[in-house]
Parts: sequence; structure tokens; C-alpha cells
Amino acid sequence: IWCQLTGLGEGEDWESFKELYARVMEERLASHPPERLPGVEALCRALDEDPRFRIGIVTGNLEEGTRIKLRHGGLDRWFSDVPGAYGDRVHSKDEQAREVVRRERAGCDVGLRAVVVGDTLADLRCARGAQVACMAVLTGGGTEQELSSADAVLRSEEHTSELQSRQ
Repeated sequence: IWCQLTGLGEGEDWESFKELYARVMEERLASHPPERLPGVEALCRALDEDPRFRIGIVTGNLEEGTRIKLRHGGLDRWFSDVPGAYGDRVHSKDEQAREVVRRERAGCDVGLRAVVVGDTLADLRCARGAQVACMAVLTGGGTEQELSSADAVLRSEEHTSELQSRQ
């Protein structure tokens, strides 16, 4: 978006923008914390406690902005030291997901299965572009029909028990 809006690449203006963005986001979220969807904390806890999973993050948001959002949303404890890719480093979600999976597979002695958890068509495209599974959650902009080609579709993060029968 930065490149499209300004016609500029990375450089001094980009660094200034990132600093301003983080400062404004910190101020705004301090007075208006983000709403946490029901079940998200339970899903993070379940994934964190299950040795078959390692949480990671792929987002089009800036890294510092993402950290600020997670902290204000009370979810940062699950994302403090995880593999990730952010919009200030990689410009497409597909590319981001492929990079995270590639890095993690390179450091893994056993085969790594990756799953994108998302709630939009962009997340589904991200998973397909990275050639990994997708668990769609009907909490965002995607409808059940639009996300029906995901490997699993949940009504919300509160319905993670629905996955027990699919494992």
C-alpha cells in the first residue's frame, strides 16, 4: 500500500512512516483496545499446549503494528517468539506463508505440516499459494460458501472441538 500510495520504495520516508504508524496505533489502541473474538484465546492456548503444533504468524500488517495489536488484544504471550512474516518485509501473503514454511521446514528434522488459520478469501488464497492446508473460521469477511474449499470450516474459534473428528 505504501508503494502504491506514495510511488516510493523503502528508504528514509518509509522508516519515518513506520515509526509514525506505530506511535499512532499505540495511542489509539491504548484508548480503544481491539475486540477479541470469542474462542481466540482458547484456540491459542490449545495450539500452544499441543506438541504437534507451533504457532506462527503471517500478516500484511507491519511487524511493530502487529505486536502492538497483539499486546493490546491480550494475545501477545502466544506470539512473542514465533516464526512470522510481516507486510513491511514481504509484499504478498502467499510469498509470506511460503517463506515461513520454508524456514521452519529447513530447521525441522521431521516433516512439517503447516496450516493457515484465517477468515477471509485472502487467507484461503495465501494457504493455497503456499501449498498448505487452510482452516477457515467464519468470523471475518468470508462467507461459508466462499470459504467452502478450505480443508476445514469452523463457525468460530469457539468451535475448535469440531476438529477433533477430523484429525
